[in-house]
Amino acid sequence: MSAPRDFNADLAMSNQPDVVAGVVAAIRHYIPEVLNVIQAHKQNDMIGVDYWLEFAGGRMETVDVKVRQDDYSLRGDDRTACLELVANIGTGKAGWSVDPDKRTDWIIFYYIETGKSFGYHARQLRSAVNRFLPELEAKGKASVQKTGRYESKSLFVSHKELGKAIYLNSQNTTAHQ
Repeated sequence: MSAPRDFNADLAMSNQPDVVAGVVAAIRHYIPEVLNVIQAHKQNDMIGVDYWLEFAGGRMETVDVKVRQDDYSLRGDDRTACLELVANIGTGKAGWSVDPDKRTDWIIFYYIETGKSFGYHARQLRSAVNRFLPELEAKGKASVQKTGRYESKSLFVSHKELGKAIYLNSQNTTAHQ
């Protein structure tokens, strides 16, 4: 089990001007049609909203950003996408990567150390994780993390494997329509 996460310290790190600038650049890279990127109030983090995206016609969407200080791919382990499977082990609450009730439209992983980012449409990611979880678990690395008052269960997978699962899931979905 890893050391307890300090949510407030992680949030402060995510709000540093250089990190915010990197995240906004990543959002604009993955979602080029966005007109405006607005940082959400910190209270919205618990519902998976870190940024609001404004589009033409007044449409608004949300982004949940997974900021990580370290990019372990530099150290030989490319399993850097942390997928929360169970948000609270004590209650069994589903994690963001499998919870169909999450409001989030987009997921952006951003690594401060390298400035690398990966962007995913949240519904596509959740659908693929739910469908291909056994395959992802076989290649991933399970982790129980203590976050303040509770423990969560996560799975670290490579972005290559996550992208492959999303692709295969979209091909299968398209074939059945």
